[in-house]
Amino acid sequence: MGETEKELYDVRKESSEINLLTEKTWQKDRSTDAIDRLKVKRRRLQSKGSRAEEEMRDLESRLERENSGNYRDRRRREGRGRDSVSSYHQGKTRDDSPTTPRPGV
Repeated sequence: MGETEKELYDVRKESSEINLLTEKTWQKDRSTDAIDRLKVKRRRLQSKGSRAEEEMRDLESRLERENSGNYRDRRRREGRGRDSVSSYHQGKTRDDSPTTPRPGV
């Protein structure tokens, strides 16, 4: 996820620089060709940023699913442990208890 975060940061930074450059170019010489090139570059950066944001959301949801799955698996294992102990105690009867006197002893 760190790579995606860095990519998103870089895209946002470069987009900001393009916006400033577009504004300066327009104020300086009002060159429509230069402005058009900058607008195309900005659109590409926006698309790249959107893809990076979507990837971040996907990674976060995958991490969340994995974490909830690990939690669920751990709870199941703990549950099995309790069940096996319970079944052990369920097999015992009062007659097997050492405090119950046995006939003929």
